[in-house]
Amino acid sequence: MKKILILLFVCLLLNNCTRNKKVLDYKKIEMVEKSIQRILKLETNKKVENCYLVNPNINILSIEEYSEQTKTSLLKKLEWNKEDFKKLSNELYRKHHGVYYQQLANLSNCKSSYSVITISCLNDEFLLIKLEDTYGKTALDSLKSGFKIPVSQAKLYSFIFNERGEILHDSQDIIFYN
Repeated sequence: MKKILILLFVCLLLNNCTRNKKVLDYKKIEMVEKSIQRILKLETNKKVENCYLVNPNINILSIEEYSEQTKTSLLKKLEWNKEDFKKLSNELYRKHHGVYYQQLANLSNCKSSYSVITISCLNDEFLLIKLEDTYGKTALDSLKSGFKIPVSQAKLYSFIFNERGEILHDSQDIIFYN
């Protein structure tokens, strides 16, 4: 019996060590919540409002995936150039790659859905989000393991915030994968 308890303890310890969990600060979670609420207001597919998952993994998105008009507008409003954005993307990739954020998963309003919200870039000034429509239902638990989401199309949203955490600007792009 002792051996089983020791083995169970070691398994739990190893599982927690390999999961690479971190915590986002309150301001960033509030920014994500406000952005999701704005997306739900903008979204024409009302099924999303009823059931969506929030991916607990931040997947860094290249600004190249946005249309030229959106890129230009976003960089102008941030007073950045493409090199500034690339540097930030690389920094965020090092910081967030492979990290699991339970707080993001907690923002999901169901356990499985055809709609997955993925945070792609997050800092104190702006937030990039992908709203992904999937071919089949995706379970929230499958996102814990870095599951590759079978995306049929994605809407890319960008949000710029002021120092008080209020949305100053938002924009939307659509990418069709199939």
